[in-house]
Amino acid sequence: IELYLTCSVGIALMPDDGRQVYDLLMNAETAMATAKRGGGNGFRFYVREMNANSAERIAMESELRHAVERDELFLQFQPCVDAATLKTIGVEALVRWRHPERGLIPPDRFIPIADESGLIVDIGEWVLRQSCRQAKGWHDQGYADLSVSVNVSAVQFAQPRLLDTVNRALADAGPPPQALTLEITESVIMHDAESAVGMLRALKHMGVRISIDDFGTGYSSLSYLKQIPADELKIDKSFVMNMLADEADGRIVVAGSTPNGVGG
Repeated sequence: IELYLTCSVGIALMPDDGRQVYDLLMNAETAMATAKRGGGNGFRFYVREMNANSAERIAMESELRHAVERDELFLQFQPCVDAATLKTIGVEALVRWRHPERGLIPPDRFIPIADESGLIVDIGEWVLRQSCRQAKGWHDQGYADLSVSVNVSAVQFAQPRLLDTVNRALADAGPPPQALTLEITESVIMHDAESAVGMLRALKHMGVRISIDDFGTGYSSLSYLKQIPADELKIDKSFVMNMLADEADGRIVVAGSTPNGVGG
């Protein structure tokens, strides 16, 4: 077995960053944590702003732990529209956080903290339950073809209890399984393709729909693509942004818009 190790290094210099061993070690550790958040396998020199950022992150993590129980999280639903018929065929559930003092906190500020702290598992389960309840409500109102998409993070996808969580959310809320679409990024799947394919097949066996997000940005191959039980592939936005200027991107988007293409 070959093991590949990476290293994240934090650097604190005497006397500017401290004169005592304890201060130097603490500041070096703060710099190391910053290096890890930057993707790892690199180094950072300590700067005083790091302590302020770390304090803010710690405070936000603490408040985020109580956000669910205090009913501060809510969902917004982004419609998915058929470009040919202009009919809404689904929605994507997006979690938002309205803090009682800070106001509406952008997801790009609290989602990374949730990922790093592991809170994303509990938040993800809450999103899943709420989405299933909303799907049931819409289906009862006659929108039987509407599917609700829920993003599954890398941390969630690695949890052995994911199958039980999905099954329980569907059973408690009562929508048909096909009303739920689980959205997983290509990079998460290709991190451990064999295990991922097994998990996706188990989820597909439950009746839920599978969507692969950010397709085309990672290192997937057609051989693995054949094994993935995906209902749709969402090509990365980088292809869409340049489709009018780049002929190759345009052909990819056109292929993705066909019934037998790569998905929209």
